[in-house]
Amino acid sequence: MIGNANQEPVGIARTNFKKDIDIAIVNELDKNEPLASSDLKRNIEKAQGRVIASRTYYDHLQRLTARRIIKKQDNGIRGKQAVFYLLTNEAKNQKKIRNYRN
Repeated sequence: MIGNANQEPVGIARTNFKKDIDIAIVNELDKNEPLASSDLKRNIEKAQGRVIASRTYYDHLQRLTARRIIKKQDNGIRGKQAVFYLLTNEAKNQKKIRNYRN
């Protein structure tokens, strides 16, 4: 895949970049935050009814983090759940505005 952490994938991979995974991540974090990375992945797979490749999952997390939709918290403790994700305040506000308009 061509691109970097601050850009969306380009070329053929871009057409396969599933927005439904992004939406599932945002919706899950809206319901339950913060969530450990492994718990978030498990919940999304359950909601989607399919297994998501780890590489695909982490590409989506990087993309959402780069766009400042989610943020990553790392407590630095190894051997236990160390990395958590949550929605940014801006993403929460945008979601509230969209819900209000509907």
